[in-house]
Amino acid sequence: MEGILELKKEDAKYLSQVAELRYLVQYEEEGVDVAQLELDKDVLLQNIKDYINRHIGNDLYVFAYIKDDEAVSIASLIIHGYYPDYKNLKGLKGTVSHVFTRENHRRKGYQKQVLEALISKAKELEIPALRVNSNNPVAVEMYQKFGFKKSNNNYKRSL
Repeated sequence: MEGILELKKEDAKYLSQVAELRYLVQYEEEGVDVAQLELDKDVLLQNIKDYINRHIGNDLYVFAYIKDDEAVSIASLIIHGYYPDYKNLKGLKGTVSHVFTRENHRRKGYQKQVLEALISKAKELEIPALRVNSNNPVAVEMYQKFGFKKSNNNYKRSL
C-alpha cells in the first residue's frame, strides 16, 4: 500500500510504527532523551500503543502516509468536548498533534497529504476550528500555509 491511511483499531500492523514515530517526535522534535529519564523505551512505546487503542475513533484520529508498507509521516487529531455555544453547536474543538515525518522522507509532500486528510476529517466531524502548538520554524511555516494563524492567548500551568 502507498498513500494516506486513517488508522483504525484493526490496523495493528501500523500501530507499532505509529507509536515509534510518536516516540521520535518526543526525541527529535521535543528534545526529550528518554534514556536520560531512566525510562524503558519499550514501556513508553507500549503505553503509546495502549493510548491509541483506547482513544482511536473516539476522541483520537491518526493519519499516516504509508510508503513501501511503512508509516513515514503521521499527524493526529485530538477531539476535545466543550460546552456548545452559538459558534460551535456540537461543542467540539480539535487539536493537531504528533505531526512528524521520518527524516529520510521529508520534503516529499507526505506531511501535506496527511494534514489535508486530517483537516478533511475535522470538517466531516463539523469541528469549527483547529489549533496546533509548535516552536519548530519549519513546521510553523507549513501550518501557516494551511491557514493557521498565531494566537497569543494560550496559557499553560504545570501540575
